[in-house]
Amino acid sequence: MDHPNPQATHEAIKGALFAGNKIFAIHLYREQNHVSLAEAKAAVEKLEAELGITAVRNATVPPAVRYFVLLVILVLIVVIGALVWKLLASAHGHASP
Repeated sequence: MDHPNPQATHEAIKGALFAGNKIFAIHLYREQNHVSLAEAKAAVEKLEAELGITAVRNATVPPAVRYFVLLVILVLIVVIGALVWKLLASAHGHASP
């Protein structure tokens, strides 16, 4: 039976963490070290901290925040468009409404 190369597995765990796949990293750690889920999770989180990978990097933005940001951008586009329209109209001597 082939045994996994510990160094290659460690690199695969790090790769999974950098890719944002913590669950797969924990799976690989458990497979290599034959430990409980809690032990593997703790070890992977320790490695994550050592590598400087933060949970914020992997966090998703809630849909309400995304919609709010899109609304703000849309309002800014409309306001800027109205200002440009007004400036162009006044530059050509047209009366603004």
